[in-house]
Amino acid sequence: MDDTNASTNMRDDEYASVLPPAVTKAVVGRLSATEERLAVRIEEREAGSVRVRTVTHKELKEVPVVLQSTSIHVDRVPVYRFVDATFEPRQEGDTLIVPVFEYVPVTELRLMLKEEIHVKSTVTSQESVHQRRCSASMWLSNVG
Repeated sequence: MDDTNASTNMRDDEYASVLPPAVTKAVVGRLSATEERLAVRIEEREAGSVRVRTVTHKELKEVPVVLQSTSIHVDRVPVYRFVDATFEPRQEGDTLIVPVFEYVPVTELRLMLKEEIHVKSTVTSQESVHQRRCSASMWLSNVG
């Protein structure tokens, strides 16, 4: 029999006779090794349900806010007049006038003001608005 087989068949008192005298004063026992494994997983299940009911209320209420809107009206005004040089857009009252130029062949090449685009803006204000209010109700019901 080899040493590995002999050591597996020995009892605790036989181990004490094999060990050196300094070790035999300590307690001799068996040591067992244990291995544990952990497995983690996610399981979905229905634990309950929620019912939601929303109600929208519309009421006329003064809200301290000023709303502005701007509307733009564009007119294309044909001019067809020869000019000596180009010029920048100009403002006349609340109307912005944007010139559109075109080179036209004549017996000589001359600059002609083809048309003007008149852009007029209008600002309107509103002092009161409708306010909408929404409320929600929830019910929780357990399953199981």
